[in-house]
Amino acid sequence: MVLDQVKDLDKAFKEVYRVLKKGRKFIFSIAHPLNSATSNFYESLTDYFTKRKGYFKPSAMKEKIPYYFRNFEDYSQAIHQAGFLIKRILEPKPIPEAKKYVPIDRYEKFSKLPDILVMELIK
Repeated sequence: MVLDQVKDLDKAFKEVYRVLKKGRKFIFSIAHPLNSATSNFYESLTDYFTKRKGYFKPSAMKEKIPYYFRNFEDYSQAIHQAGFLIKRILEPKPIPEAKKYVPIDRYEKFSKLPDILVMELIK
C-alpha cells in the first residue's frame, strides 16, 4: 500500500526488478484505481484518465501524505517496461467476519465495489 504514494512509478518497478532474483515474485497492493478516482466511491467517477497528485491525511497522523492517482494502464505499462510479467490480479472483498469490526454500510459497499487491488508479478 505504498506504490500509489511513489512519484516515479517506473523507477520504483525497475529497482524492484533489478534486486529481485530471476523467477521470484513481487506482490504489491494499492488502493484500487476506481476507488481512488472517486474518493472512496463517495463521489461520481468523472475523470479516470487524468494523472494527478492529491493528498490524504490519516486520522492518526498530523501531516498530509501525497497520493498519485494512476489508472490500470499506468500500472500495466510501468510493470511491463520494468520487465515483469503479471501472474495474478486480485480485487479482494471483505470477509464475513469483518462485519463485526466495520460499519455495516462500509462492509456492504466494499462487498460490491473494489477497495484494494493486489498484483502478483514474476521476474
